[in-house]
Amino acid sequence: MEEKSNAKAKPTGNNEFLMTEDPEQPSGSKEGSQSSEAEEEHISEAFHRLEEKLNDMERRIAHARKVKRRLFVRLLCLILDLLQAKLYLQNT
Repeated sequence: MEEKSNAKAKPTGNNEFLMTEDPEQPSGSKEGSQSSEAEEEHISEAFHRLEEKLNDMERRIAHARKVKRRLFVRLLCLILDLLQAKLYLQNT
């Protein structure tokens, strides 16, 4: 569905057209710029919150990797101890 506009197109030459404003549409007023600034501030705050959450998740992932690495090393040590015990029992 196309929107209808009362904006006028004036030829400028070189197959280009200059659009003039639609008189029925409000032009950029102070209210518009204030709401635009408020919207930009809201977006900036939301982006900052998302960035903080991302950093927190990255810290959690790094911590989880350290924990997993330690557990893996402990598991390998246990396996080594079991193999050594088995070899000791076979030799006696």
